[in-house]
Amino acid sequence: GMMFLFITLAHWMSGMGGKMSECGVRKLTGLHCPGCGGTRCAKSILNLRWADAMGYNSMLMTGFLVFIAGSAYLIIRMTLLGKPAPKLPNIRPCWIGFVIGAIIIFTILRNIPAYPFTLLAP
Repeated sequence: GMMFLFITLAHWMSGMGGKMSECGVRKLTGLHCPGCGGTRCAKSILNLRWADAMGYNSMLMTGFLVFIAGSAYLIIRMTLLGKPAPKLPNIRPCWIGFVIGAIIIFTILRNIPAYPFTLLAP
C-alpha cells in the first residue's frame, strides 16, 4: 500500500510541471540522505525506465524489485498451487538491525566522492 501511495504521489507531482522541492537534508548538510532521488526513482518506475530508476535510488529500486518478487511468489502460491498464504512470522530484531545497518551503509557510501561510490548518488 505504501509503495502504491508513493508511486501515485510521484505521478501526481509529475503532472504539476515536474517541479519538486530539493531534499531538506541535502539543503542543510550538503549530503545525500537515503531517500534522495526517491521521487525521480518512482517516476522512472512508473514510466518503465528501470535503468534510470536504479540510477536515482538503487536502494529503493532494489526494495521495489524484492516487493515485486514477493508479490509474484504469493500470487503463484495462492492461485496456481492452491496453497494458503503463509502466516506472517514475527520479525526478529536482528533483521530490523540488518535493514537499519544497510540503510546507514548505503547513506555513507553514496556520499563518498570517489568512483564507484558516485554511482550511488542521484
